[in-house]
Amino acid sequence: MCSARWTGKELDAEVYRSLARPGKLHSFRIRDGETDILLSCHGQYEAEAACLVSEAREEVKMYIQRHPGFQQSLVPWPDDAEAPAVVRAMLLAGIQAEVGPMAAVAGAISQMVGQRMLALSPEIIAENGGDVFCRCDAPQRFGIVAESSRSAFLQIEVAETMPGAGIGVCTSSGRLGPSLNFGNADAVTVVAADTAPADALATAASNRVRRQRDIADVLDWTLGHGAEGCVIVAFDQVAAKGNIRFAA
Repeated sequence: MCSARWTGKELDAEVYRSLARPGKLHSFRIRDGETDILLSCHGQYEAEAACLVSEAREEVKMYIQRHPGFQQSLVPWPDDAEAPAVVRAMLLAGIQAEVGPMAAVAGAISQMVGQRMLALSPEIIAENGGDVFCRCDAPQRFGIVAESSRSAFLQIEVAETMPGAGIGVCTSSGRLGPSLNFGNADAVTVVAADTAPADALATAASNRVRRQRDIADVLDWTLGHGAEGCVIVAFDQVAAKGNIRFAA
């Protein structure tokens, strides 16, 4: 994860991914519709990963077809114990973060693909548009891209809270990227035990940063809703709370 040149609202994934350093892991890219995952693992499992991405996308698309309003909802959608696993993760994440379920779709797909790939590889990093599922033996460094800010690139070091369980690291922005966002933060990064709630909480927190004076309250709100740590880059300031360690 890394820095990129800011050209307006869009960040070029080819640029920021070119700076990623997966170390001993083999990396490959899976693209399917709107989903674009960079997956790093032990071994060449492109075909298996592509099948998992396709399965996750199909589950979401079928649920959207059966439930009008699900895709457009900006408020939590009722829990559904019969929903497919990836959709259920989105539902629960939306409820936790007080946002619509689609706010967690990228994180939920990263989480599902990453967790299922663990049957093939003991270490996995699945990055889907800046929303990451990570299960690695050693702490990993993650870059926070905030090209619209003076603090254009920051690094944090993240370790699993429960070794072997994996962790989610997700970023949202009111100024960069294509996702719907109502805030003014350059970047909000959330670390949580699972990637789907990390994604939803990053969106919810970013939505809440409208003015400089919002930052402290939003940090408290995010940790109070289940985040392990949160970094906010906004109004040329960097603020963090919780289990966050900045890397040199």
